Amino acid sequence: MFNQPYINKQINIPYLLKIGNGKIYKIGKYLIDKNLQNIALFLGEGTEELIGEKLYQGFKDNNINIAHKQIINDISIEAINKTAFQLPPETDAIIGIGGGKALDFAKYSAHLLDLDIE
Repeated sequence: MFNQPYINKQINIPYLLKIGNGKIYKIGKYLIDKNLQNIALFLGEGTEELIGEKLYQGFKDNNINIAHKQIINDISIEAINKTAFQLPPETDAIIGIGGGKALDFAKYSAHLLDLDIE
């Protein structure tokens, strides 16, 4: 019936995905449990105002170091490449929180640097 050969496709998903009430504060604990202490954090516009207080308190309580933080509004390949290769060398993981731009920026940056995606 189908004359086309089967095409093998691969989709990479985040290393750690948690959904539910109270999870924002616990991100720091999840990271430290995985031995990921120095992070790059990419946030969607407006996300910091909504969840920043709980997020940063969870990081502080678990000794998570934010080696790089950026609000994402430009999703161009050039912007991602420039940022990814300028991240501090001690960066253990890349965290993306917010809308699609921030998540895509984080995922592609992590791919370029072969880091964990959170």
